[in-house]
Amino acid sequence: MTTTDGIKTTTMNLFTTAKKMKRGSKKEAMLTIMCIVVAFVFLVPLSALAIIAGPLALMCVKRSKLRPHEEESEKEEEETKKSGFTITKKEEIDNDEKETLTNKTTVPIKVEEKVALTGSAALMANMRRSAANTANTGEEKRQKEEKKSGTISKEEKEGTRDNKSGQQTVWYVLHGGEAAQQVARDVKEAMEEEFLEKRGMSDVRVTTASMEDFKKTLELHRIGEENNKNDEISGKRRRAIFVVETVENAQPAEEAGSCIRYFNKLRKALKSSEGGDKATKLPFDENDAFEYAVMGLGDTNLLLDRQTTTAKDCNQAAQTLDNALAALGARRLCERGLANDAVGLEEGVLPWLKEKLLPSAFKAIEEEKTRAERDKPIEVVFAYGSQTGNAAEICKNLAAEATEKYKKDKTMRVECFACNELDAETSLKPGTVILFCVSSTGDGDAPDNCDMFLTRLKRRVKKTTASDPVLAGTQYAVLGLGDQNYSAFMAVPRMFSTTMEKGGATVYKKRLEADDTLGLYEQVDAWVDTLWEDLDKAIARAKSARENPKGFLTSSSTNNNGSKSDTTTTVTTTTAKEAILPSSYKGIPALQPARVKILFTNNGPTEKSTSSVELGKDALATRETPFFAKIAAKKILTNASSDRRVVHLEFDCKNKNDSVENYEPGDSLAVLPRNDIALVSELMTRLGKVEGTKTFDLEWIEGMAPPGSDVATATKPLPHVITPCTVHDALEKYIDITSVPRKSFLRALAECCTNDDEKDRLLFLSSRDGKEQFQTEITDERPTLLTLLRTYPSCSISFERLLDISSPLLPRMYSITSCKESQKNPSVAFSVVKYEAPESKETRLGVATNWLDRLPVGDGDEKKYDFKIPIYKVPTKAFGLPEDISKPIVMIGPGTGVAPFRGFLQKREALARANPSLQFAESWLFFGCRRKDEDYLYEADFNAFVENETLTRLVPAFSREDPTGKKVYVQHKLAEHEEKMRDLILREEAYVFVCGDGAHMAKDVHKTLLSIITNGGGKYEKENDAEALLREMTREGRYVRDIWS
Repeated sequence: MTTTDGIKTTTMNLFTTAKKMKRGSKKEAMLTIMCIVVAFVFLVPLSALAIIAGPLALMCVKRSKLRPHEEESEKEEEETKKSGFTITKKEEIDNDEKETLTNKTTVPIKVEEKVALTGSAALMANMRRSAANTANTGEEKRQKEEKKSGTISKEEKEGTRDNKSGQQTVWYVLHGGEAAQQVARDVKEAMEEEFLEKRGMSDVRVTTASMEDFKKTLELHRIGEENNKNDEISGKRRRAIFVVETVENAQPAEEAGSCIRYFNKLRKALKSSEGGDKATKLPFDENDAFEYAVMGLGDTNLLLDRQTTTAKDCNQAAQTLDNALAALGARRLCERGLANDAVGLEEGVLPWLKEKLLPSAFKAIEEEKTRAERDKPIEVVFAYGSQTGNAAEICKNLAAEATEKYKKDKTMRVECFACNELDAETSLKPGTVILFCVSSTGDGDAPDNCDMFLTRLKRRVKKTTASDPVLAGTQYAVLGLGDQNYSAFMAVPRMFSTTMEKGGATVYKKRLEADDTLGLYEQVDAWVDTLWEDLDKAIARAKSARENPKGFLTSSSTNNNGSKSDTTTTVTTTTAKEAILPSSYKGIPALQPARVKILFTNNGPTEKSTSSVELGKDALATRETPFFAKIAAKKILTNASSDRRVVHLEFDCKNKNDSVENYEPGDSLAVLPRNDIALVSELMTRLGKVEGTKTFDLEWIEGMAPPGSDVATATKPLPHVITPCTVHDALEKYIDITSVPRKSFLRALAECCTNDDEKDRLLFLSSRDGKEQFQTEITDERPTLLTLLRTYPSCSISFERLLDISSPLLPRMYSITSCKESQKNPSVAFSVVKYEAPESKETRLGVATNWLDRLPVGDGDEKKYDFKIPIYKVPTKAFGLPEDISKPIVMIGPGTGVAPFRGFLQKREALARANPSLQFAESWLFFGCRRKDEDYLYEADFNAFVENETLTRLVPAFSREDPTGKKVYVQHKLAEHEEKMRDLILREEAYVFVCGDGAHMAKDVHKTLLSIITNGGGKYEKENDAEALLREMTREGRYVRDIWS
């Protein structure tokens, strides 16, 4: 071969190679060829050097050597066969698309000679120019993005998991080609700016990935499989934006090839199976939704037919992918975007991004939120506010019965919480059906586990307007518990009704006001008998209330109980008889579900659970953060021979904590008691398997967290158990192990019995059939938890379950017996509770009073005495001395009910001593006890008040001193002074205070006051008029009672 022939051959090789090069290296190849031509024309004498230049030029383009475009691989064929479709040997591009390509070129192209080419350097340069405005994040960020591109990071995998649980909406921007990678980054940044920065949608995440990894990224490994019904990706909603580059020969960029071939094969298989006998299921449908958008990048300069210059003509790869996805049932978010590099990619990308993709993506997100909200189960919530446990017991039983009743209906979820465990902002949403079971305390205050919720609910309702009622679409009912002997009877239940009504909520059952004096449970049972029908109707209306809250509110005002006459929604229920348990007894309460789980930890107990926390002088003492006080003084007020023991305790608070030290007469001190150590130790032994020193924390069982929250964000379960704490501390400080067991507690214990007879007996006691036996064996006998476990030895309850079903160990309130002007240290008086069970003759001990009585008294030696009692002050609202000293006061307090009146009189004495010119109106005290020499509490103090004229008249009533055996009580002494009392009340507008037993004494005193008023004739001659006067006095704060049952 001559030198000239060699140069010709080398030149031809270069031209041949140039045809096969990637677009990104085309310019370099052309420059090399030009060099060879110059050498051939001008340097023929140096032909030998030209021969050397040829191979060197080939080395320059070596890096762009191409992989030949292969036929479909056997692996892809096998994966496609798995999809359930029959594949036949066809060309990879549909006939309609092949015809389009044929019109563009007259050069025959064999399939095996097709070459998959990537983007050109010109495309990259244009894209970098168009992205100049968004490239301010720095080269470091770009490098990180490039490393992440084409792979799935740990964060992306976590995002996918979050998306399954509905916590995050993940968008994937998949790129195919070098220029497409840059555009994908720009799309990602634009979406993040729109959703995260402008709209504050923190639950949206956008990430980029290569189209080569499309199966892994979109979790498409099993799409189309017949056995995919139970697959973890079934029902997943995927969202992807494909940025696809079309290169020479109308082929997709190499990075996009496998993805386009995959979907195109599925499409062809679907078309070939449509004529068969078996119905073909679309790979994507409402159960496996796929939403997508396609952005195509091309260049008309690469077309052989240069007469066509539109972007559509150079984006065949995007067209193929778009058509295939649509045919497979995927939902197109917006019109396909097309960009032509010949006129500038930004001319096609930016308008499509701003006008098409972003609005469509936002709409899709909002639709998904609406759909997710619509598909959520209806929340049927039972919420209680309970101070003594009655409301909690009733509410939990109703919730358990509802759970059993509606267990076949998967469109709803029954939940039960203390009100304070709920968020007033998020738990009362349109569609929510809620029942409040709440009681009032003596002064009309909300119970401790209800107060914060009610306060926040009222605050939320203040925002309501006629056009925007904040509680529209919420349906509610109120079950109120109370005692008409209290001055603020039903204050809290009525407040709930009023607040819900003001907020625009709809009542689905009229409020019950169950009076304990008339038989609490009998009234509740009668109300509950008709509850289920009303609840069924409310649940049936809940879906329409959720979808159109304001429309529901309007319709409910014109229909009975808010119901719509044309509703067709049905609720799957079982009758009460079908909600059945392993027994034939009637009225067995449904088993309350487990709500919490224990997590044993290595952490030490929290400071709040120990007595070592020192509360500062200026800090506010509360139930959560009490002040730990020593006992400064202790005195027994009763005769040693008496079977009653009344203790006077003084707490050392002087100059230690202002919130406790700055008290007023009528305030109370709350003591956080502890269970008897001996009982706790025995209970630990009986429980077994768990060490008392082990530390644990509490967590909601999945699905049991309050509505509007999840396990991570919800309030902690069992807030009365301050965790982390030890097992021993939980049993000693936080749960009540000595109070009368409730029926729901017996029901839970029955499930823990391995002996059938013992289980049956506990079920019987918890049922309505066992009402009489429950009264004698439980209510009258008052067995402790240990007593029950001894009686039913096969009962093996876990510590975790015991915490879940036990009542909290409640604070004990004691009236303060002093005033701060007389003594800085507050003092209290209490009867030590100790009695014998009627049948078993076991000794029953009051928790708090016996614990306090056992504690040693401080003697000033800090080393000898270091035990402290957690206390906090509870201010009074109405039970206090009137500011108007010109009005008489009448005080009625038998037994320890006289304690606050000692503080009243100390206060008046201190005021008179500080200002002798003050003129006080009359003050009368009616005190009752058994005998003068046995239990005359504070006798010396009261006699001294009479002597210095602080107290006008002291009238004692000794019930056991009459020689005839007649018992004399305070109401009898009131009647003896009828005329004087009538004059003080009617003419001088006296203040009347009653403190003590509410079960008998308070009722008898009330009747006596009515009699005194009516016996005077005149305008109050009728009892109804006298009753109205006492109600008016109550509203004015002139007739105030601090009583307990």
